[in-house]
Amino acid sequence: TLSLMTSDKAFSEYRFSPESISQTFEITGLSSIPASWNDVQDKTGIDIKVGEQLQATIDLYKRELNTIAQRDLGRSIDITIEQTLQSTSYMVNLASCTGTETALSPQMQCGTVAFVYKVDFVIPSNYQFTGDSTLYQTVFVSNIFDTGDTTNFSAYSNMLSSDYTGKDLDKILEKLQQSGFNQV
Repeated sequence: TLSLMTSDKAFSEYRFSPESISQTFEITGLSSIPASWNDVQDKTGIDIKVGEQLQATIDLYKRELNTIAQRDLGRSIDITIEQTLQSTSYMVNLASCTGTETALSPQMQCGTVAFVYKVDFVIPSNYQFTGDSTLYQTVFVSNIFDTGDTTNFSAYSNMLSSDYTGKDLDKILEKLQQSGFNQV
């Protein structure tokens, strides 16, 4: 409800006399931040975007490894990279949404989910470099808002962050928990 102050000098000075000094409005259709990962209405779009982000990261790893192989071996290598979801964590940081706390990074936005994948690099034994190597890669989806039947969000892979990427899954999960994420 909005109301005019009749003590304002405009009423007396300009002989302002409105029919009504208050008006009530009802606001509907506002976006809301899901309180938990289970409350997110449409996970399909998120799953697709996370898959795209993870694949872009995998492709980058492959290019980098083949650049090293080309330099050291004079040829590309046939590398297989497999990924398996290890953990899903969700955070609602309402202080960031209301502006009472400054968001320091994209991970610290309203309604953020973190998917941690186990990424296995498999190099065939017919190359000088052989064996398996495992890395844990986090893909974040932030700014999750539901508006009616629509879910809006932003996805990105934080591949260069040592806090959320590395060989120690427990350390990554601990960092997520310290940052306000809860495993789902």
